[in-house]
Amino acid sequence: MENDERSHRDPHPPPPWEFRGHDLARILALSDGIFAFAMTLLVLNLALPTGVDVRSYLFGPKFWPALYAYAISFLVIAQWWRGHHLVFRYVRGFNRDLVRWNTAFLLAIAIVPFGTTVLNASGNAAIGPIVFSLPQVGAGLALFAVWRTASSENLLRPDFPAAWTRYVTLATLAPPLLFAISIPVALVYAPAAEVAWLGIFAIPLISRRVTGTANASGATPPG
Repeated sequence: MENDERSHRDPHPPPPWEFRGHDLARILALSDGIFAFAMTLLVLNLALPTGVDVRSYLFGPKFWPALYAYAISFLVIAQWWRGHHLVFRYVRGFNRDLVRWNTAFLLAIAIVPFGTTVLNASGNAAIGPIVFSLPQVGAGLALFAVWRTASSENLLRPDFPAAWTRYVTLATLAPPLLFAISIPVALVYAPAAEVAWLGIFAIPLISRRVTGTANASGATPPG
C-alpha cells in the first residue's frame, strides 16, 4: 500500500544518480533540527562554574558578558532561520547542488556556539568578533548560493515576480557582507564590530525599500 501511494505521488521518479525531486520534507526537517540544536547549545555558555558562589557569579564581571554573547548569538541564529525559511518558502524542488549548498549552510550554523564561546572568552580582544563573524559570512554565502541555485535551475514556483527576486537576493547577500565588514572593524575596535552586527535586524526593512517592494502595488513583499 505504501509503495502504491509513493508511486501515485511521483509516477515518474528521476534516476537515483540525478538526486533531484520535489519532496523537501527531509531537507527542512534536518535544517530545523540543526537550528534547534545550535540555539539550545548556546545556553551552555551560561553554565554556573563549579564551586563559585551563585550571588557573586550573577552579579560579577563574567555573567553579563556571557549573557550578552548568548543573546546576540540566539538572535543571529534566529535571523538565519528566518532567511532560510524565506528562501525555502518559494522553493518547489531540489537537486544535488541545492542540497550541497544547504549542507554547507547548516555546517556554518552548527559551529556558531563555538564562536559564541570564543566571543565570550575574548573580552575586548579582536579575536572574539572575528571568530564569531567568520561562520556568519560562510552561512550567508551558502544561503545565497542556495537561492541562486533555486532561481537559476527552475526550482522556484513559476512566475516569481522580479521585485521579489531582487528582495530575496539582497536579503540573503547583505548579512554576510555586513559580517565581513565587521572583521576589519574588529581589528580597530572590537566592540564596534559587535554593534555593527545589529544591522542584520534592519536588513528586511532596507531590502524592501531598496528593491521597491515596500510600496509595490498588487504584491506583498516576501518575508
